[in-house]
Amino acid sequence: MTEMKSSPANLFFGGMKHCGKTTHGKRYAEREGLPFDDLDDLIEKLYQNETGVEKSFREIFKERGREGFQELETRALEIWLKQMKAEPTGGVLSLGGGVASNVKALKLLKSGGIFIYIRQPEEVLYKRFIWKGIPPFLDPQRPRESFSQMYRERTSEYEAAASLVIEPGDLPKDETAEIIYNAIQNYLKGESDGR
Repeated sequence: MTEMKSSPANLFFGGMKHCGKTTHGKRYAEREGLPFDDLDDLIEKLYQNETGVEKSFREIFKERGREGFQELETRALEIWLKQMKAEPTGGVLSLGGGVASNVKALKLLKSGGIFIYIRQPEEVLYKRFIWKGIPPFLDPQRPRESFSQMYRERTSEYEAAASLVIEPGDLPKDETAEIIYNAIQNYLKGESDGR
């Protein structure tokens, strides 16, 4: 069977934490021979270049706050998009979990490529979120309710921004990767509008 190579375009893998955007973005890039990057890693590198200090993206968010972090996120995305102009194939970028609420970054994403939203059912993501304990951004008194609120808000933002929505479900990684790969190929061939 001959595999179709994707058209030259940047692909942005987005979704909530633990949806598989980095894992499957990387797998897709490897399968297609495309460069892959993670936006959180690019933010950390940009911060280190500017300050000389190494910090995780979570630490940067705590230090700069939402507005300062989004400004760095937007600049890191601009730099990546400029670099990808030199790539004849385009590239694959895994996005941070909150990028859908960054208006400036969203404009860049819409003009710079195809935004693929990996949507997982709420219950699947909640189990993945808490398997190592309740994360600090959820209300410890009402973790399920605070997660549900965040899930509704983020789902709405991602669905509004996405070019293609894929909901593979809670399947083994190889099966999930195949579903995502085929959905993207069909979208690129114009067989699906992604909804």
